[in-house]
Amino acid sequence: MNTVPRPPQAQAAVPQSLAEALAAVFSTSAQVPFSARLVGFTKALIPQSRAWVITFDAAGQPDAHPADDVPDAGMTLAKQALPPDAKPVLTEATFMAAKIALDTGQDAALVVELRGEGQAARALAHERLTLLARLSIATYRSETVDLLQNLLRFFAELGQSAGTQGPDLQSLSDMMAAFFSAEYAAVSRFDGQKVHDLHISGQAQMGKGARVATELKSSMAETARLRLCEQTRAFTAEPGQQDGLVMHLAAPRRNASMLPFLAASAGKLAPHAARRGVNWRAWARRSALVGVLCGVAFVPIPDGVSLPATVAAVSHRIVTSPLDAPLAGLDVRAGDRVVAGETVLGRFDTRALDLELIAAQASYSRALLDRERARAGRLAADLRTAELEAERVLADIALLEARKETAVLMAPISGLVIGDGLGDMTGALMRRGDLVLEIADPSAMELDVSVPQSQVAKVDLGQAGAFRPDFDPSLRFDTQVVSISPAAPSGQRAPLFPAQASLSDAAVDTLRPGMTGVVALDRTWRPIWQVVGRGLRDWVLLRLWV
Repeated sequence: MNTVPRPPQAQAAVPQSLAEALAAVFSTSAQVPFSARLVGFTKALIPQSRAWVITFDAAGQPDAHPADDVPDAGMTLAKQALPPDAKPVLTEATFMAAKIALDTGQDAALVVELRGEGQAARALAHERLTLLARLSIATYRSETVDLLQNLLRFFAELGQSAGTQGPDLQSLSDMMAAFFSAEYAAVSRFDGQKVHDLHISGQAQMGKGARVATELKSSMAETARLRLCEQTRAFTAEPGQQDGLVMHLAAPRRNASMLPFLAASAGKLAPHAARRGVNWRAWARRSALVGVLCGVAFVPIPDGVSLPATVAAVSHRIVTSPLDAPLAGLDVRAGDRVVAGETVLGRFDTRALDLELIAAQASYSRALLDRERARAGRLAADLRTAELEAERVLADIALLEARKETAVLMAPISGLVIGDGLGDMTGALMRRGDLVLEIADPSAMELDVSVPQSQVAKVDLGQAGAFRPDFDPSLRFDTQVVSISPAAPSGQRAPLFPAQASLSDAAVDTLRPGMTGVVALDRTWRPIWQVVGRGLRDWVLLRLWV
């Protein structure tokens, strides 16, 4: 394999520093406390981040390292990460937390504040925080499996295989198959568009290598495009970068959870920036391919699309103020579950209404007295005027009583209360129609999808796909497009067409309204000429047309 040579010193320095860093973090003879070593290593693994190791005493008082102020959101997440039934990694806004084991045997929370933006940065942080937590527990709790030694051994073998002529992906795939006891392992490069340099372990002895390679290419491309990090496949790239290494395993039987961490480390030991040399023979082959492609212009190829989406409740109701009056108080808080027609949401101050009602009742009494006087004096005109006045005042009384009945807010639908700053609304003067709170029914949810105008042609009604939430990209929920708006809302700088997609029932127990993620719609098959021609046409019209 032709590779770009690298200086011997650079080749040896990278794997040595990685192995030494891991060994130093989990060393039993280090002078620096384990918490300090782990915080420093975490910040190096997750770019643009802050990290703390937080413990709690029997009274619930926290002890954080470093001792600088921990944001309230991070401290709250640390408490939630320690119970036995907590998820491996918890996410809240820009914070992530995982339960770890200290060298003293005590449980602690490793909290990270992310400063990098985008799905790639969050996926990278989630992957590495998960593996650091598992590695600490395996090192200080397990008596049968030494994952740290296995990891260091793999690094050492990988560093030796690099040699002085650049990374050897074939050797990397062979070592991965042995390390994971897998049927086979595959490694390839992804340049942001397609997979190339595919290497399969034991390829020289594998009789079915050609068929396996054909099947792997499309699967590896999907892994790279969706930025997956699972036990059997992983994609590693620095945040914001589209190119990297793709790794696949077939039926691993040990150390399966280590693949994402090894993939990220191998990406540094065998940099994906290395490319094979280009010569005139390669250009000649590409020129020959042009003629072949002209003959297969009508061969269908997959044309996929990924779109940002937000989880929303199918049944959703906005509760507004029914009258002009101060809000006496709310009986519910954000997150409370309410029942339609039974749960009292809040009450309005009706003292002003009571005064108006008393005045109206007094006016009604005077009107009745005037009517009796006119009747006694047999004055027909005055009698009719008094009767009309009594009817008018009686109508005012009925209206005031009806308004007073609306002063008690009842839940219009069953669901969860949604709202910010509900506790600060007590005593506030509300105008009729002002927003009080919202209620969403979480028993049925859907996705609000924003479709850019460049992708509208690729989205069809009934098109199936999968939704992966930002807080845990390893989760996958089936979805289907149910509606697409024919027009984009006005006032947008970049037109986005609203669309809705259904969610499977399995999402109800995990997702909540307001969560964000990415919808990857199933590929539609279009002729090559249409895909290529459309892109060329759009570029010409948008860039060159005057």
